Amino acid sequence: MFYQINLFQQAPRLEVPVYFLLGRHDEVVTAPVAERYFNALIAPAGKRLIWFENSGHWPQFNERKKYRETLIEQVLRETMP
Repeated sequence: MFYQINLFQQAPRLEVPVYFLLGRHDEVVTAPVAERYFNALIAPAGKRLIWFENSGHWPQFNERKKYRETLIEQVLRETMP
């Protein structure tokens, strides 16, 4: 069922801040497809694409420190009052 989702059609616009934290070597959600959707996505509240160069599908495990720092220093700082 997951592979039947087409975000280009079902979520072309999001009204909340959007963060893509992506592993460069992901074989499930490949970099070209993720980047193409990111570029097409309309996100008036802002969007940010953050690459994890030494990760596949699980950057939260492969690059724990960078992932945690990204959440704290970017996502939380930019979205919490």
